[in-house]
Amino acid sequence: MTYAKNILVLILIAAGVFLLFYFSAPESSVYQERPLWTIALESENFSGQRGNAAIYEEKGKIKIILTLSPGAPDQIQPAYIQDGDCNSPPRDSARYRLNDVTSGESQTILDVPAETLKAELPLSIRIGRSREEIYTGALCGTIEK
Repeated sequence: MTYAKNILVLILIAAGVFLLFYFSAPESSVYQERPLWTIALESENFSGQRGNAAIYEEKGKIKIILTLSPGAPDQIQPAYIQDGDCNSPPRDSARYRLNDVTSGESQTILDVPAETLKAELPLSIRIGRSREEIYTGALCGTIEK
C-alpha cells in the first residue's frame, strides 16, 4: 500500500510541475493561432526573390510576419501595404508602413483591428528593392477576402 501511495504522490507532483510550466510559458510557445491570411509574395522586376507573409490577429491588433528568400545577410528592404492588388501600379505612398525586411525577415504589429483591414481589401504587401528604391518592387502579394 505504501508503494502505491508513493507512486500516486510522484504522479501528482509530476502533473503539478507540468501544469506550472505549461501555464507560465509565453503564450506563443504554448499556442500559435492560425493566420488570418497566408500570402505568397511573388517576384517583381526580375528580383529573383520569393517569400511569404503570414497575417495574424493578436490582442486586437494585426501581426505580420514576412519571410523572404534569398535573404542576403545585412540586406535591408522596405516593406509596406498599399491599396489595390498586385496588378495595380505601385504608388509613391503606403497605407501602412511595415518594419524593414532585414536578412530576409520582418515582423510588424499594426494597431489596426482585423475588421478594419478586411474592410479595406484588396490590399497588397510590397517589398522594395532597397531603401533607395522603396517603390521599385522586388516582391508583391495580394491580401484578398
